[in-house]
Amino acid sequence: MAGINNVNGMSNLFSSMTGTSGTTNSWQNNTLSSLFGNSNSGSKASSGMLGIDFSNYASIKSGSYYKLLKKYYSSNASVDSNSEDVKKYQAKVDRMADASADLSYSLNEVMHADFSTEKRDDLLKNVEKFVEDYNNTVSKAGDSDSKSVLLKAKWMTNMTKEYSNVLSDIGISVGSDNKLKLDTEAFKKADSDTLKGVFGTSPNSFANKVLYKAEQLYSLSKTYGSSATAYTSAGTYKKDQATTANVVDQLL
Repeated sequence: MAGINNVNGMSNLFSSMTGTSGTTNSWQNNTLSSLFGNSNSGSKASSGMLGIDFSNYASIKSGSYYKLLKKYYSSNASVDSNSEDVKKYQAKVDRMADASADLSYSLNEVMHADFSTEKRDDLLKNVEKFVEDYNNTVSKAGDSDSKSVLLKAKWMTNMTKEYSNVLSDIGISVGSDNKLKLDTEAFKKADSDTLKGVFGTSPNSFANKVLYKAEQLYSLSKTYGSSATAYTSAGTYKKDQATTANVVDQLL
């Protein structure tokens, strides 16, 4: 009887291993399913005995985290040149961020200045700094690899052109290169109310609208520097493929 029980036990053992289909593959699939989690257990994603959510794992593997790690640890001979590209790219991002930050700061100084005739020399210094920072921002945007940055800067320069008539009344002209030029003598003679209308804190003032775009340019510069779109699937640097020469031509 013991022998019969042993035979039956062995039969049951191999029967359970082969599964209902009688194949080893079926057993392997069932075992792996139990080990790593069954994806058909309901709407909630399941995890295996290691606590790994495999849907998230797949996202990580194909996402920016995977790309950055591969870039960092790659031993490919082309990494050195790609690393130089990344450094150059990041330098452009930093210069754009610095320029737009300076523009935001100088605009705030102008907007909260005294527009009276008695304080005109102090206001002039603030406006001179604004013009310098504005022109620098236009230059750095033209050197950017990001279409988003270029388009925001183009919106800013187009808006400035719309204000060209009132700007000329206070001694500021807009050149064909979209850069500003300040006539100090004309600025000193400008009407205080006109100056306040251009550079005041009103939501519709020229200064407030430029400030809004300067802040957007700063934000775009900082976020684009860490964006996964700056890397290929192999973890190497790539430029914004949407950037086109005609956008730069229209900006500068």
